[in-house]
Amino acid sequence: MDPGVIGFFLTSNSAIFVIRNLYRIGVRVVTLTWHQRNMVADGSGEPSNSGLSKFGREWVREMNRIGMIIDVSHLGQNGFWDTIEMSQRPIIASHSNARALCDHPRNLHDDQLTFMPGADTTKDENIDISE
Repeated sequence: MDPGVIGFFLTSNSAIFVIRNLYRIGVRVVTLTWHQRNMVADGSGEPSNSGLSKFGREWVREMNRIGMIIDVSHLGQNGFWDTIEMSQRPIIASHSNARALCDHPRNLHDDQLTFMPGADTTKDENIDISE
């Protein structure tokens, strides 16, 4: 495995065994969605915001079981809350920021930020300097 590969985001409608195989080859972080809907959940760009599917709940349980880190970046709000409710392990948002600072669909509201590991919403902020 290439030592530079540290994560994976789900863009396909993959079976549970894919998570196990990714873990076996060294992947430790998986983003459940991108911007659109897949078999796991609705992405942050989906107006329906349906949350985790039954299949998505299986993914979260399996990721917890094997110790893979769940990345909620790009996950719709209801999917975020479903993941918080289900996960027995800490989650991350590897590339989401505070929506109060930048109103982008992928960014998290203050109430979501309080559920992030080590959350201190008065201390940290990310600034997008690309604009």
